[in-house]
Amino acid sequence: MTLMKGTGMAGCEVVADIFPVSVKWIQGKKTLDDVDIDTAEDAEEFLSKLWSLTGVPMERQKVMIKGKSIKPGVDLSKLPLKSGAVLTLMGTSESLPEAPKERVKFIEDVEDEEQQVSLAFSISNLNLAGFKQVALMEGTPPGLLNLGNTCYMNSTLQTLKCVPEFVQAISNSTTVSEGDTQASLVKSARGVFQQLKGSSTVNPSVFLESLRQCYPQFAERGEGGHPMQQDAEECMTNILSTCKHVLQNESAMEVEGREMPNSIQDLFGVHVKSTLVAEEGNESEEKEDDVMKLTCHISAETSHLAMVRLFGFA
Repeated sequence: MTLMKGTGMAGCEVVADIFPVSVKWIQGKKTLDDVDIDTAEDAEEFLSKLWSLTGVPMERQKVMIKGKSIKPGVDLSKLPLKSGAVLTLMGTSESLPEAPKERVKFIEDVEDEEQQVSLAFSISNLNLAGFKQVALMEGTPPGLLNLGNTCYMNSTLQTLKCVPEFVQAISNSTTVSEGDTQASLVKSARGVFQQLKGSSTVNPSVFLESLRQCYPQFAERGEGGHPMQQDAEECMTNILSTCKHVLQNESAMEVEGREMPNSIQDLFGVHVKSTLVAEEGNESEEKEDDVMKLTCHISAETSHLAMVRLFGFA
C-alpha cells in the first residue's frame, strides 16, 4: 500500500512513510521502477528487497541518493527521499546456480532392477517402532540412530571408533560389569563397536542407558520432557575417564602386529611440563603432570578457544 501526501485535520502536512522510487542499477544496465520504500523501517529492509530484485548481496551494494549513502542502520526518514525519487545502485550480482547436467534420481524413482545393479542397496526392517532402514552403500560406514538429541554421544562414539588401539582395548577387556556402572559402560561400548563392524544402522540405546547411569546429567530433560542437548566434549571426557579407571589394570596387547599402549593415558594423554614465573623477582616453579586435556591460558577476548583436546599425542 502506498500512502499519499496531504494535509491533516489540524492543517499539518502528513508525509507518507511508504512510496515508490526508481532504482538505476549501473552494473545491470537497467532501471527498476515502482520499488516501494518504507522510511519508517530500517534501511536493511529496503536493501534486502534490492537483493531479491537484482541478486546483488547487501555487502556488495552501494546505494546513493543525492550524495547520501543508504546502508544498514541508516534512518531513511532523514534522507531526501520522496515519491518518484531516483536512487543509484552499484554492485554486481551473484551468479545464478547452474542447472544439473543430469536429472537427479531419488530412490523412490529408481526401478527395482536398477537398484540392484547400480546402487547395491538392500532394504531391511528394524524392530524399532516401525522404522525402516536402508542398508548402506558398499564401503560406507554404518551410522548410529539418534535417540533424541543424542548426536553428542553418537559423534563421540564414531570418533573413538577411529582409534583402533582403543577399540581393541575395549574389545579385549575382561572386566566383569555386574553391579558396576562404570564397567557396564565399557561393556556396552564394546557392544556398539562390535555392531559398527556391520553394515546396518546401530541402535545405541544400551550404551545411552549405561552412560546416564554413570553420569546422570546426560539424562536431563527440558520442556515437554524431551532430552536436553549435551556437550560432546563433556561426553568424551567422561567416557575416557571411565575407561581409564576400568582398564587401568589391563595388560598390553598387540594391534596389527605392533604393541599398543596399555592404558588410556598412553593413548590420549599429554605429558605437560610447565614453569610458573613470578611477575616480580626471579622466583619460578616447575611442575610436570599427565593430563587428558591441554588447557590454553588465553585472554577473555578469545575465550572460544578455551580448551583444546589432543588425540593420540603424548
